[in-house]
Amino acid sequence: MNRSKNLEAMVEKPLDLLVIGGGITGAGIALDAAARGLRVGLVERWDFASGTSSKSSKLIHGGLRYLKQLQFKVTLEASREKALLQKLAPHLVRDTEFLFPLYGPLPVRAVVSAGLWIYDLAAGFPKGQIHKKLTPKDALAHLPGLAEERLRGAYVYHDARADDCRLVMHVVKKAADLGALVANRCAVRGFVYDAKRIAGINAFDELDERALTIAAKRVVNATGVWCDMVRAMEDEPVERVVRPSKGVHLVVPRRRVGNREAVILQSPRDGRVVFLIPWGDRTIIGTTDSDYAGDIDRPRAEREDVRYLLELVNEHLPKARLASRDVISTYAGLRPLLVDGSQVPSKASREHHIFESRSGLITITGGKLTTYRRMAREVVDRVAPHAGSSTHRIGLFAASEPPPGVPADMAEHLLRAYGSEAGDVVRRAGASRRLVEGLPYSEAEIEHAVEREMATTITDVLARRTRVLLFDSQRGCAVAERVGQRMARMLGWSGHETRLQVEAYEAEADGS
Repeated sequence: MNRSKNLEAMVEKPLDLLVIGGGITGAGIALDAAARGLRVGLVERWDFASGTSSKSSKLIHGGLRYLKQLQFKVTLEASREKALLQKLAPHLVRDTEFLFPLYGPLPVRAVVSAGLWIYDLAAGFPKGQIHKKLTPKDALAHLPGLAEERLRGAYVYHDARADDCRLVMHVVKKAADLGALVANRCAVRGFVYDAKRIAGINAFDELDERALTIAAKRVVNATGVWCDMVRAMEDEPVERVVRPSKGVHLVVPRRRVGNREAVILQSPRDGRVVFLIPWGDRTIIGTTDSDYAGDIDRPRAEREDVRYLLELVNEHLPKARLASRDVISTYAGLRPLLVDGSQVPSKASREHHIFESRSGLITITGGKLTTYRRMAREVVDRVAPHAGSSTHRIGLFAASEPPPGVPADMAEHLLRAYGSEAGDVVRRAGASRRLVEGLPYSEAEIEHAVEREMATTITDVLARRTRVLLFDSQRGCAVAERVGQRMARMLGWSGHETRLQVEAYEAEADGS
């Protein structure tokens, strides 16, 4: 994970495969290719997981709601991948119980029941995780604040959740362990051609402010909602293939909602599904699903988005009386849906699609966090059909014993976030000191993020290597200066540079 050396190595010798995009899709492709012995490089314009991959609902799930649109293939693939990820990375992907309250007439309940049986079938009827039906009384015992009028009971079923940023980071690191050359803060400026075929990229190293030329036999565009921008750099006209759909989430104190498990709510007005995901003493509420035509670099939760989510929750949980003042933070991400003629984003296909331009650029878009392995395998099968079968198994850092010497909540966080690397984090200075009061992050994670995870800005540390930006009521602004001073000692920032870093983070927190 040495950024400068990786870029130098990419320039010195041609790659078998160059991946553009450091979200979960690009990271997965780099890992799959490296596991097959290919010389692979990955470049990311900003930071790993800084786009859509850090702004999901934090769910690894089969996509129960996709059954309503008869997207059976998506649900089947996702259910299988979910089960596999739970085995491969149990410290990252955690089983989560979901409560699905039932309202409305008998036919609606029958459809939900049938959908859950299909869901369990797709998952292979996992032991101890078959859905159960609850009476209205039992449903209220699970979530006492539920609206009782027309409550017909509930179902309990199982899915999983994971910190999306940590998952991406672990996949990137595993790819690097297997020889992939990875670098963030490296922007693509154009393509290099050989006989009208793409043979590499012209790039710009944002940190060292230098132009680079990286040669590669094949180039993959895995930039999600930015894929059309990358395709537009080719020497041929392109048609738009991505339809950005905005998903907004709110973070509120969990005591205001009262959910012990995750909850799935359906809007009686438009049928949209919203999740309540417990996360420590916080609850994540989301997501919306609406067409987006703004700046794809800076999607924001608008007042109308917040109002919609709060009203939906209050309709199902009238005693909560959530208001905008209860919202700790908001975040918005853009899904790279395919342009498929669907009038409503929530009904658009979630399937991924791979296609190749006349000059040889491979683009992958669509898909979801849960199915990243399958997407990666299909891409590498296409660009390197003779490289053998995929063997990667995230591998990730299997769960280990709780690290000693730190409070219980911090130990649990370290184990969940870093697996077998937790002990390494603890051995660093400041392991027992909290980064932010009330949250489980430790000061030692700053050093680990810089030295082991290529963090180059305060935002990298507070927004993605940890999730302070999401879960702290002050958005981490109170500790930005302290984090900046510690990073300055490691990265050689001047006082002026440190101040600029702090201001950049404060602007990010204020604009989120």
